[in-house]
Amino acid sequence: MKKPVPNLRVLAVQTVFVLAALLVSPFTLQASKEMDALLKVLLLRNIITQEDVDAIKAEAAAIVEEEAKEAERQPAQPEVVEVPAPAAPESPIQISDKVESVNLYANARIRYHHQELTFHEALLPANAKQVQRRTRPLYRLKLGSVTQFKDSPLSFGAQLETATTNDSTNADFGGFWDKLGGGINVGRLYLNYQVDDDFLVTVGKHQGIYKLPNMLWGGDMNPEGISETWTMGPAVIHAGQYLIDNENESKATLYDGDVGDDYMFILQAVLSLGDLTVAPLFMTSIGDGQSIYPERGSFSGVNSLPYFRNFDVGLLIWDYDMGPGKIFGALGRNFVNKSLQNNPASPFYDATRSGEDRGNLAQLGYQHGAARLKGQSQWSVEYRYIEGAAYSPNLTDPDWSRGMLNQSGLILNYKYQLTDFLQFGATFMEGSVIDEAYYSRASGITESDLILLDAMLSF
Repeated sequence: MKKPVPNLRVLAVQTVFVLAALLVSPFTLQASKEMDALLKVLLLRNIITQEDVDAIKAEAAAIVEEEAKEAERQPAQPEVVEVPAPAAPESPIQISDKVESVNLYANARIRYHHQELTFHEALLPANAKQVQRRTRPLYRLKLGSVTQFKDSPLSFGAQLETATTNDSTNADFGGFWDKLGGGINVGRLYLNYQVDDDFLVTVGKHQGIYKLPNMLWGGDMNPEGISETWTMGPAVIHAGQYLIDNENESKATLYDGDVGDDYMFILQAVLSLGDLTVAPLFMTSIGDGQSIYPERGSFSGVNSLPYFRNFDVGLLIWDYDMGPGKIFGALGRNFVNKSLQNNPASPFYDATRSGEDRGNLAQLGYQHGAARLKGQSQWSVEYRYIEGAAYSPNLTDPDWSRGMLNQSGLILNYKYQLTDFLQFGATFMEGSVIDEAYYSRASGITESDLILLDAMLSF
């Protein structure tokens, strides 16, 4: 059976109608010309008739007209206007094009301080009370910045602080609203030189770089000189060369002899051995040995002594991380402590001439948690022991037993981080004399109790 032959005329007409619909939606002049040409070819080949041509054009015109009417019935679309993004506002703080970045920081603290001290009766001034109590509110302020220079290994740091002593930034309330407050003074002024990724040199008046407990290095101490830090795998080496007394030699008399400056040298290795960190340290002082005519005009500190002779101290600092907490401690000795005690001009002089060794110190404590972020808390308990000629009261914690030696005692501390920048703390310290037969200007307290309540803001 033969398949039916399709009617070419019918197919052609249907095809042209479809193409016409496609070409005229939307209808353009170019599309009209292309359709006329197609119809002409079909007409010449006798595939369609003139009637078909006329019908197709009429249908195409009807489609165009209908689409125009439909477009009029549609609501007008709003014109889309591209609005350029607003330019970032220019910062009111402009920095030099020589600077890569500036890091600003601040620390403000309000403290309640209650202390009770019992002094050795042999050291009391006339009519002075042997037991002295002191309750006072205190405040402190530290404002600092670290500037990193562009395309340079150098950075510059500075810090302004309240108060003037070397080991404290506390200032008193209660001057009938005066604004003295110990003044605002330069606490740090230094230049960092990052030699490479593993070697840093700091020059000037800067923060201490050593792993030392607060018992042996007050938190507000800022040494003056040069510090170096090398990182070598699991070990970090710290070294420092510091000026501790700058003398005005022009004031020296014939009876003074040579008046020279005094220096301190420190070397420490910090070794990380898994959860255990061990940090042996050695420090010594050289020079004339005492402050006679300091360029500063004074030698300040809570219990400062202008005497630097016979100071060769070795320390072993350590801590062991136990997860939620850590055990920490220190052992130390002043190897020349007997020379301190035997010199009548020394503030460590032993008037009993007993010749005993008083050059040892120790610390043992436990800390649980770390108060750094909002909601975190920490507490610690610590035992301290420091004999009468084991160290320098110029470096010790000025809060515990007023920085004096020949003391042992317990410290309890609690901190809670209310926000990421606001912390509350409470501390209790007690101390008692180790050797009741020995007393000196460096160790004249027999009993001490201290309560500190702190609110500290830092960012």
